[in-house]
Amino acid sequence: MKPNEDEARAASYNRACGYVKMNMYDEAKDDLIAAVNVHNLKFKVLTSDPDLDAFRASTQYGEVAAAVKGGRGASTMVNLRAEAQEPFRFFKLYLFGGLAAGAGLGLFIIGTRLIKAVQGGEGAPDLTETVTNLGINTVGLLAFSVLLRGELQGREKIIQKVEREEELGRLGVTLGDGDKNVLFSRLRGSYRVFIVAGSEEHITKTLESLERFKEKLTKNKIVILPVAMDESGEESGDELPFGQRRRKAKTSKTTELTASAAAALLGGDKKLKLMPVDNGAWKRWIINQIESSGFDPTVRDVFFGVAKNGTIWKSGAGIPNWMKLFEDLPDEDSIQGKVTGV
Repeated sequence: MKPNEDEARAASYNRACGYVKMNMYDEAKDDLIAAVNVHNLKFKVLTSDPDLDAFRASTQYGEVAAAVKGGRGASTMVNLRAEAQEPFRFFKLYLFGGLAAGAGLGLFIIGTRLIKAVQGGEGAPDLTETVTNLGINTVGLLAFSVLLRGELQGREKIIQKVEREEELGRLGVTLGDGDKNVLFSRLRGSYRVFIVAGSEEHITKTLESLERFKEKLTKNKIVILPVAMDESGEESGDELPFGQRRRKAKTSKTTELTASAAAALLGGDKKLKLMPVDNGAWKRWIINQIESSGFDPTVRDVFFGVAKNGTIWKSGAGIPNWMKLFEDLPDEDSIQGKVTGV
């Protein structure tokens, strides 16, 4: 058989959709890459086709996005979001880098003039003036180098933070009654999310503390995602280390039950009922986030506030001060990606 391009494109894509239905994501990944790169399928088809909803909640989707024409890989998204959070960072790097380079070049030139000034003789530069210029350029080089280093360190911190937020975006969540899995990033632009993680007792108390704020939750399009840290790791069967206190999971349905309670908070709207996909992956992200946020490493029960644009704008231990959080809900256009505790 010698299919034309349209037939080959349809065959690769349809077979990929079939693999997704059978949960064979690695095979689907290869066919999707071929459909886009070899047979000129538009990448936007992969981002909108409901047949690929489950696949978009998998790690293989990120690999496809990084490998195909027109896709946006993880590193590209990190750089774009980092630049958006600090739009003048590049200008400052360019300015301080250029000034430091200029001061360094001037220092080299003045150094040769200083040698001639010390040697003396006819036509030698004035020694006092040369030493003065040497001092000015030395101070300039040191000052601009310090400023440049500060900007580079600041950029590195922003990139690390955005990388963690992008990693969060690639985690899966289940919507409704468990019939649809999507990437967490799909909630961006539509909902604010409070991630409540810890023991079953902590999650229950946190949800109870929200009872009187139902109207504010709905008004501000806030949904709650509970992550039970008591549950055993789904892949290894072992609990991940998290804090000093440990408790054996009472039930394998802890996450489902707490998610149902969170949905009840929001008027029982099934669309707003969230559960984590691959609880072990969520626990690993939370533990890494705790370590990078400078929390006490023995902290057990935590929360994270995620803005509509995917920025982690608030984090803390224990039950949040909800009234203060609602008062401080961020203007999505002005977030600069700064994590603060409550």
